[in-house]
Amino acid sequence: PSLGGVGYADGMTMGNQFLGQVVGIGVVAIWSIIASVIIALMVSVLFPMRVDDQTERDGLDIASHGERAWEMD
Repeated sequence: PSLGGVGYADGMTMGNQFLGQVVGIGVVAIWSIIASVIIALMVSVLFPMRVDDQTERDGLDIASHGERAWEMD
């Protein structure tokens, strides 16, 4: 075997390598988005991700901690 060279297989160029990396990044991004949406939907069935309207109007600081974090009045 010869030593040296650029390390690319026959027929492989820098552009082909770059394209392969870009395709890989795109596939992983799409996979992550789909998996995240599926997980969020499954979790939302068991644990609602929204609070009721009155709690949202009052503020989650009061609902969760019993006090205001910021005095806005």
